[in-house]
Amino acid sequence: MPIKLKKLAELSWTETVNYYATLLGAPFVVLKAILSLPFVDRSGKTKLRYIHDNFLRFAVDSFNAPQFQKFLGPDEGVYRGWAKVAKVEPVIETIPDSGGIRIFWIGGKPEGMSTSRVIVYLHGGGFVIPVQESLLLFYHYVQCTLSKRAPAGAQCSLAMVEFSLATQTPFPTQLRETVAAVQYIINSGIDPDKIIITGDSAGANLSYQLLQHVLNPRLPTVPALNLGSKSMSDPGSDSPFAGVFFMSPWFDLEGRQPSFRGKLHAESDTVTANFLLHCGALTLDSIEPSDIEEGRKWLLGQLNPAGLDRVVKKVLVYGGGRERLIDDIPEFSGRLKEVFGGKGGDGDETGRHELVVGEFGVHDDMGYDFVVGQGPSEDARRIGEWFCEAFGL
Repeated sequence: MPIKLKKLAELSWTETVNYYATLLGAPFVVLKAILSLPFVDRSGKTKLRYIHDNFLRFAVDSFNAPQFQKFLGPDEGVYRGWAKVAKVEPVIETIPDSGGIRIFWIGGKPEGMSTSRVIVYLHGGGFVIPVQESLLLFYHYVQCTLSKRAPAGAQCSLAMVEFSLATQTPFPTQLRETVAAVQYIINSGIDPDKIIITGDSAGANLSYQLLQHVLNPRLPTVPALNLGSKSMSDPGSDSPFAGVFFMSPWFDLEGRQPSFRGKLHAESDTVTANFLLHCGALTLDSIEPSDIEEGRKWLLGQLNPAGLDRVVKKVLVYGGGRERLIDDIPEFSGRLKEVFGGKGGDGDETGRHELVVGEFGVHDDMGYDFVVGQGPSEDARRIGEWFCEAFGL
């Protein structure tokens, strides 16, 4: 049944009462985590990470989507808060004639030089929650790593697309806004082979939708994305993206995989089964009634990946070994591997496809180490190196 669309963080009076009651209970959750430290297996996490993950699990389990929207605030607020702490100048750009679609830049907007590189970041949050600061911290690390390797005078920037949430607008609005943003970046002078598409969780889902749309623009309300003078259906096309990085991709919106409710994953992951199902239901219910069958194919990752090797050069998939989605992630990665070629192991003989599974990682794991001041993990460094390789740096 289609949902009633709401404004961002629009709460009923009962949701408001429950929201503040949850905030009052948060200190006790943190205290309990601290007191339990001598008696628990932290699964490779530091004490601060263990406390952080317990608090986040509590928040995720306690809030619904509008309450989490209120807790985090809008994308712009999160971005400006991060910029203030990082001591960088926020750069927010509204795309002309787009109806208000905005890009939040990290590393500044490039001037369209042929040597510039751009990461297009699509944030996660179940299509119903704004961006988390933890992911901005991680991607700032990646952007800084690239900048250190870039040729003299070249810029390496990140463009975070502010797309509408499923509680505000129906599917496929998010894809239409993403296409407009990427087209604007290309039209600004950045060649597709100098662009990497990336997203975490629902943002990884949206990244896959974007690639599929480039290959086969069959949604009537979403304009085609022009990557060059040739159509991507033409095997001779010379305008593929440099790479795509899927972090903890979320396609199991209905909780069908065993790990979704596994005991180990319930004890370790920061997202709960009920919250994922809540986000999944809101997202699937946001599909226009006339497009339900087609919309489900796009949102559940059921589109055939054949031909995507003409759209993007390199693929990296990451999953946390302790996250609820870990059964689904290797299956998704395996379908891509059939297209991009290769044999066994983490990587493959062509170097075009790679799957990384963090042994103790949870959902969107790498950003949380930055939140508690630990800096990049081994997996984060590995992924930073992948970005450099994909960009030829």
